[in-house]
Amino acid sequence: MTSNDPVFADEHTSKLLARAMLGRTFHDCPVDVIDRILDAGTLRTYAAGEYVVRRGTHATNFLLVVRGELEHSATYVSGHRHLFGFLRQGDCSGIISLMDGGEHIVDHIARVPTVLLAIPNAAIMREMQDQPQLCLALLRQLAPRTRIKYSRVTLDPGVPLPIRLAWALQTMATLYGLRRGEKIVLDVKLSQGDIADWLGVSRQHLNPHLKQLEKDGIICLGRSSLTILDPDRLARIAAS
Repeated sequence: MTSNDPVFADEHTSKLLARAMLGRTFHDCPVDVIDRILDAGTLRTYAAGEYVVRRGTHATNFLLVVRGELEHSATYVSGHRHLFGFLRQGDCSGIISLMDGGEHIVDHIARVPTVLLAIPNAAIMREMQDQPQLCLALLRQLAPRTRIKYSRVTLDPGVPLPIRLAWALQTMATLYGLRRGEKIVLDVKLSQGDIADWLGVSRQHLNPHLKQLEKDGIICLGRSSLTILDPDRLARIAAS
């Protein structure tokens, strides 16, 4: 079986998990609607580093992350990569293309072995005709992401990098953080290169500022992880 083959060994388990994820995402929708959406979808598996979709290609499916993790990014001709964010279990993608029929805006790349439920846009649109709850559920998914993206765009580029870094880590904590007492563990694989691409700076430029936060006891850096040890101090830096 190839990594793109929708049929794989634990398909039954993944189907049950997909049903649970749909139930959580569209919890206000009738059970029969959720079941029809599930039946219309196809399970697909991707290896770490594999492209799920490429920006500029025609969008035909609404995607739900059943297992694993995707990144949203764009790599330009210059080789520069801009990281927009991550999608984790239960998150969905393709809402804008579903609504306007347009192309994919960003690349979707599996960061770890990932299972997706690909649901034809036409199947979602059919259900939306009679199910306002489905429309509201999609808006609830879209609204917070849009607000954060606008906040990133409107952040003054003249703000010193240490403050922009603190703000970025706060944003990641809001999106991906798990509370562990006073600490916040970012529940995504996160390298220094990822943070640099999120901020649009070089890794070499960013590294001293990360090291300073670590030296001050505000964060703890792992090989592919980051823990915020002192969220209050980080917030004060971001607010300054």
